[in-house]
Amino acid sequence: MRYAFVAFALLIVAACRTVDPPFDPPPPLAPRVDPSPAATPPAAAIPPPAAAPSVPAPATPAPAPEAVSFEASVKPLLARTCTPCHVPGGRMYERMPFDRPEVVFAHKEGVLRRMKNPDDRQVLQRWFAQEKS
Repeated sequence: MRYAFVAFALLIVAACRTVDPPFDPPPPLAPRVDPSPAATPPAAAIPPPAAAPSVPAPATPAPAPEAVSFEASVKPLLARTCTPCHVPGGRMYERMPFDRPEVVFAHKEGVLRRMKNPDDRQVLQRWFAQEKS
């Protein structure tokens, strides 16, 4: 009977025993800080925290387009695209000489209509706009 009681007690203990959770390793330790004065920088070497701006900086204005020069930009463009008619010796030069800015400006609608390249058209439009003002 004594053995039966011991066996019974062991069964009860075994049945009541809970399962341990799996072992989780401990989190890594923080690096050790050396409190010696040589290890800490002087207070002057530590920059103060940056202050957050309270008002946003104004947006920078877009750069103004460069002025278009007739001699440097428009005249070579017209010589390249309107040759052989509107240059000296051309059949239209006597009536519409495109080496004179006032003639080109007086016929701006026709000149723009004949410009097929969008970059060339933009240069002429900028020149016409600045000459108007």
